[in-house]
Amino acid sequence: MSCFLPKSFAARLSLLIIFGLITTIVLLWYAFGRDRWREAGEVFAVATADRIIATTALLNEVSHVEDYHRIITAISNPGFRVLMPRPLPEKRFHKHHYEDDEWEDDELEDDEWEDDAKRLSGLSARIHQQTMMRLHSRSTTPYHISIHRQREHAPLDGQRLGERHQLAIRTQLNNGLWVTYLARPAFIEQQRKYPFFWILIALGLLIIAIWATHRLSRPWTQLAKAADRFGVDVNAPAIDVSGPSEVRQAAQAFNRMQGRLRRFISDRTQMLAAISHDLRTVLTRMKLRAEFIEDTTQREKLQADIDEMNAMLAATLSFARDDVEAEPAAKTEITSLLSTLCDDLSDTGEAVRFHSDATVYARVHPVSLRRALVSNPFQ
Repeated sequence: MSCFLPKSFAARLSLLIIFGLITTIVLLWYAFGRDRWREAGEVFAVATADRIIATTALLNEVSHVEDYHRIITAISNPGFRVLMPRPLPEKRFHKHHYEDDEWEDDELEDDEWEDDAKRLSGLSARIHQQTMMRLHSRSTTPYHISIHRQREHAPLDGQRLGERHQLAIRTQLNNGLWVTYLARPAFIEQQRKYPFFWILIALGLLIIAIWATHRLSRPWTQLAKAADRFGVDVNAPAIDVSGPSEVRQAAQAFNRMQGRLRRFISDRTQMLAAISHDLRTVLTRMKLRAEFIEDTTQREKLQADIDEMNAMLAATLSFARDDVEAEPAAKTEITSLLSTLCDDLSDTGEAVRFHSDATVYARVHPVSLRRALVSNPFQ
């Protein structure tokens, strides 16, 4: 399972926060979303029925047809439209009649609210039923109610509804005309926008979570980089102590360790410098005494050994100090270097022999290579 997890601390923390956000949003939507829309549908049904009954009573008091337009204009709004009263020659509806070509007059089950499409259709049907029941109990005039869920529905008495999820309620006036009310529950259409709203919230929280996790993990990244930098440069600057208390404690501990190591290296370098100074004093006396050797060959070999020891001491001291100016690489005749080394070993009594038919050149550090060969001649 761990092979599928991100490697970095920031990525893992971001993944954990994202999972928590998604789980929280889903649970909140499931816990509060369904009941909220049911309650909104019932409130809409009650308000619509009350407005229909009040408007019908007001229109029944009108004695002149010309006054219909004034009243309808004053009452209508985008969510509740009133069409001009007219007779219905093609259909006659008995009292308390309703129709819905997509839904039966049955109580909807709760499992129909599980997915978004069923929830929208189920909510429309519930509004239909709630409005019908209130008109049935409170209206004293015949009415006809239907619900239209498709845009550009078939003409209703010569007029197009033009909106989906819209209730079309007809009530009969005292003069025999039928008035049509178009009530549109806007919250059904708004419900389609809520997923995008939640997505925007989730994206915003995701951006904040990623930024926060990277900010929290930044001190640890700086600590790792400082450790790598200290591995190649003991004089690297100390880590900036910032961030949470745990990170500050780790940075302070690392800075203390860096200081102790720096002091240890400084003490070691001073010790090696003192030893090198003492050895160079002895080598200087040996070099002066070598001048009194009458055998020219032996004198030159001894002076070469002394010079080599001086070079080794300088290289060792430079290495101990971690000197940036290391021994430069140079094109060296390896054959001559090995031949000289074998001659020196033969002079000390070692049974060595060197033979080469070719001359080999290579770009190496000559003093370091000679020191390595002298220290490990038979390994």
